[in-house]
This record gives sequence, C-alpha cells and structure tokens, in this order.
Amino acid sequence: MQQDQFIKEIAAEFEHEKNITAETKFQQLKSWDSMHALIVIARIDELCNVMLSADDLKKAKTIQDLYQMVIRQKSS
Repeated sequence: MQQDQFIKEIAAEFEHEKNITAETKFQQLKSWDSMHALIVIARIDELCNVMLSADDLKKAKTIQDLYQMVIRQKSS
C-alpha cells in the first residue's frame, strides 16, 4: 500500500478531524483515546495484514511513523 492511501485510510478513522497528513501527531488529536488505538490497530491489520502492538503505537508519534512500522514489518 502506498503512503498516500495509508494516510487516507487512517484519516477516515478520525472523521471529525481535519487536515490529517503524514506529519499528524495522531495521539494529540482531540478524538484520540484507547478505543481509537484499538481501531487503528485493527484497521492496519485489515489493510496491511500487519499487527502492531500497543507498544508500537506508543513509540509512533506520527502517521508517517505508523506507515514506516508497517513497511518494516512487511519487509522482515
């Protein structure tokens, strides 16, 4: 999956947020909570067949970081 498509898919999970980009610090979004964490993990698994952990989400600061984690896991 290309980065632009990944961002679009993840941004869709934050329907009330605007202007989500690769540099968006997703944990600072107003709507971010533990439920969104689970939703993002499940959505990434569904889209990319990669299971990120809660620790992965804690380490990631931006959506770009999430994408890079996915790419690394798929290539290993």
